[in-house]
Amino acid sequence: MKKVAFLGMSIAALVFVSGLLLPAGASAQSTTWSWKGLYIGGNVGAARNHDTGVISCINPTGVLNGPGCPIPAFGSANGNGGIAGGQLGYNWQFNRIVVGPEVDLQTSTVQARSTFNGTVNCIGGGSSPVGYTSTNNITTLSTERLRLGFLASPKALIYVTGGLAQGQVNLKSSFQPASGPGTQNYPLNVSVQTHGFIEGVGGEMAVTQKLSAKLEVMMFNLRNVIPYAFAAPGVTAGYQTGKDFEFHGALVRLGFNWKI
Repeated sequence: MKKVAFLGMSIAALVFVSGLLLPAGASAQSTTWSWKGLYIGGNVGAARNHDTGVISCINPTGVLNGPGCPIPAFGSANGNGGIAGGQLGYNWQFNRIVVGPEVDLQTSTVQARSTFNGTVNCIGGGSSPVGYTSTNNITTLSTERLRLGFLASPKALIYVTGGLAQGQVNLKSSFQPASGPGTQNYPLNVSVQTHGFIEGVGGEMAVTQKLSAKLEVMMFNLRNVIPYAFAAPGVTAGYQTGKDFEFHGALVRLGFNWKI
């Protein structure tokens, strides 16, 4: 992500400097087609979430991955799905530079699932048969970003974009040792919101004075969520299990904007 951020900042700087150094004739030509103003639009696309988080455990003495816990070697998963939503933004135009804020809200079907059935080694010695499943769904993804673009022609805009992102996620897991302490199921089913950043690049082509079409590719990185679950109600084994759910991935989407 650091390399992507550096690349995005570099492109943004080049775009800005290029606009300042353009000859007067080119600037005058670009103003024949105005991008300035408020716009609203919609989009549809696909996304992928990369989750490398693994199972973890807190033993009865309060030690994370302490003696008696399984060695955390499973739980990672990748998920794909569709996205669709709408956006609202505003453009200012300075010669061939176009800049402005944009907000959007997406519904998502991105889901990752991980399963494990087998024998795991325990920290401090011993082993235990384990049955484990987990799923994570990104149900909504919203962003507040800045777009900084350069007019390759009066009707063609290329831009970099970046800002804040929020995701609503549903998390489920079931961890059930077949032997040893806490042999009951450790169920988890929660819905939480996580925050982070998003950045990417895009291109937009004016179709009419009001309508434009766009293509965007972006990367997102949301804060990890690690919820812990006790054994099933009525069980006092003293152990807690959790899954480090991670949300970092990419999306590509096609959309349109309508200038109001």
